[in-house]
Amino acid sequence: KKKKDFDDLSGRIKSLTIAKDRILKLSIEMHREFAPIINEEVGSIFNLITNGRYNGVMIDNQLNISVVDERRRVIPISSLSGGTVDQLYFSLRIALSNHLMGEKMPLFLDESFAHYDNHRLKNIVEFLYEISKDRQIFVFTCHNREQEVMEELGLEYNLVHLT
Repeated sequence: KKKKDFDDLSGRIKSLTIAKDRILKLSIEMHREFAPIINEEVGSIFNLITNGRYNGVMIDNQLNISVVDERRRVIPISSLSGGTVDQLYFSLRIALSNHLMGEKMPLFLDESFAHYDNHRLKNIVEFLYEISKDRQIFVFTCHNREQEVMEELGLEYNLVHLT
């Protein structure tokens, strides 16, 4: 019985090892195919919402994120300000949603800009207005800042108060 149990466990270990190796190989292949596309899309959005301050984004196979500044220096995410990190993660979410769901799907944002300073908020509102030509965008907030920026920029929008 112990020999049979040992053989069963050895077979399971062998199967799990094969499955692990296959998953790792697929993961490497997916990263090789997917990473350049996502790096490009995230970098493009990040470049727009930072007014060209950052020219690119690099996400490695360990999902470490770095950015490339206008002088082509590679900067790890840990060296960025909190506001810039927020912009980077916003860019990543938009790029992933575009890639997975399509650029025509509605976009729902709930208090996404609460920590943005006024300059960053203006940049993101301009970006959202541009992409709103191809998709609906819903911004949920308890603040008036977004509305004030849209009015300052002379942008068209629909405002709905929920009570």
